[in-house]
This record gives sequence, structure tokens and C-alpha cells, in this order.
Amino acid sequence: MNFPYAAILRNAYELTRNHFQLWVFGIFISAATWLNFLLLNIAFDRRELVDFDSSEFVSKLQSIADSPLAIANLFVVVIILFFSALSKATVVWSAQKLAGRQQWASDQKKEFSVKTALKEGGKYAGTIFWLQLLVLFLLLLLVISIAAPVVYLAVIGQIGRAVALTFLGMAILVPVSILLGYMFIYSPIFAVLYRVKARAALGLAFGLAQNKLKESLILGAFLVGISLLFMTGLAFGIIVVSVPVAFLSLVFAQIGLTWAVYMLVFVTAFLGLCAVVILLAGLTVFNNCVWVLAVMEMVKTEKADEDTKVFTAEVEPAS
Repeated sequence: MNFPYAAILRNAYELTRNHFQLWVFGIFISAATWLNFLLLNIAFDRRELVDFDSSEFVSKLQSIADSPLAIANLFVVVIILFFSALSKATVVWSAQKLAGRQQWASDQKKEFSVKTALKEGGKYAGTIFWLQLLVLFLLLLLVISIAAPVVYLAVIGQIGRAVALTFLGMAILVPVSILLGYMFIYSPIFAVLYRVKARAALGLAFGLAQNKLKESLILGAFLVGISLLFMTGLAFGIIVVSVPVAFLSLVFAQIGLTWAVYMLVFVTAFLGLCAVVILLAGLTVFNNCVWVLAVMEMVKTEKADEDTKVFTAEVEPAS
């Protein structure tokens, strides 16, 4: 059975386009995504790995623990991640409801509204919060366990062994990271759609990523391509807007209206930033809708494949 990539993308686009109210949740999800990248970038700073000193590291942790500003920043990070989990749960529930593919009879009786979606999503926010933290921790642990020996060998001058271990580590890191990435995507969907606990959601996500790896990779490639086209169009739009703004700024500067230059640049930058945030939120909602519809389709086709195998085994003549 061919997997309906085009139908899933089209349906996700229709859901995203027709329900702009969901885009506000995309803001929190995309904010958490950028925050995750930032935290991983800080954690894997090459200079910190090479110059690692355990006593200095402990001293930094102690200073962070004693710093009210650091604690406040940590609190903000936790709040962003929790609101992201709540937003993801809301978008997942909304996608299956709006697609008319509710998994439970109780969901079929409910009329869709943002308030209802938020209420239903709130039931799974805590589970998704811990799920995503756990998967990120596993990824962090994996990278550190592979990178630490490589960095150590490089520091003591064993370059040849470091290079060999790097290739071996990459051979392990790439497929495992891909698997963890799909578990990061699928486990929240299972938690919401099938009302399972965190452990069961991780197990189901792991199994689906294994059994439907080809479909997952192809769909992921489609979304990467769409995102690249989106970013290219966004960059082109920024350039198009910047040209007349720059021209007007030069005109204002020539006639001595310095305040007008600052005002024009500030207003344009503010409106441009708002437009970028809103459009990125829409893209994020679209991506999440795609994965929700894809998971439901994968589960359905997985069950169909199992039924076909059982039927084939039953009708196959004995040799």
C-alpha cells in the first residue's frame, strides 16, 4: 500500500490555513525549538569540551546555584518548555479533531474551540513536558559519551585514534540521533491521541519509528524541503522590503530628518519581526499537523499490514 504523502501534506495545509487561531500555539512550540538548539549548542561548545576542568565546572555550578539571576533564567526556560508542551498537546488534539479522525468517542461529542482544545491539551502537558526532557537528556548523554573520548584523545595528541573514533562515533550517532528525533516527534502524539503514559508513549514511538522508518524519512525530507523553500521565500521578502526602506532612509537623511530615519527603521524592524514570528508559528503548526496525520496513517497501515500477514499465513497451503 502506497503511503499518502501528498494527501497528508494537503490536509495539514488546509487545517493550518483555515484555523489561524492555532498559530498562537505555534509561537510557543517554535520558541522551545530554538531554545533547545541554543541549550544544545551551549552544552556542546567545543572550547568548553577541550578546556574542560572538573573543579572549575563544579565551581560554575555552585555559582549558578547561588545566583538569583541564573535561577530566574532557569525558571523562564522551564516555563517556556512547559508552555511549549501545552501548545503541542493542544495542536495535536486539534489536528485529529479537525481532521475528523478522533480516536475516542468522548472526543467526537465535543465541539471544537480553542478553549476546548486548550482544556483537552492541558491533560497531557505534563506528560509531554517530561517526555521531551527525557529524549533531550538521552540525546545529550549519547553525544557526550561519544564526544568525550574523541576530545580526550585529541588533547593528548592521539590524532589518528581520535579520527578513527570520530568516524566510529558518527556511525553510531547519526542513526541513533535520527531514531531519538522521531521518538521526540512521535511520543507526544501517542500520549495525546491514544491516552498512554510516558513510558508507553516512548515504547510506541520507538516501535513506529522502527517499523515505518522509510515513510518517516521520506516525510521528514519533504518537510525539510518545504522549510528550506519557506526560509528562502522569507529571506527574499526581507530583501524586497529592505530596498525601499533603505532608499527612503537615504532620502530622509539627505533632507536632515534624522528622527524619521530612526522611526522608519524601528517600525519596519518591529513589523518585520512580528511577520517572521507569525509565519514561523504557522509553519510550526503545519509541521505538527503533518506528523499527527502521518502517525494516524502509519498506525492504520501498520495494523493493515499485520492483518494481511495473518491472513496470508492462514490461507497459505501447507507444503
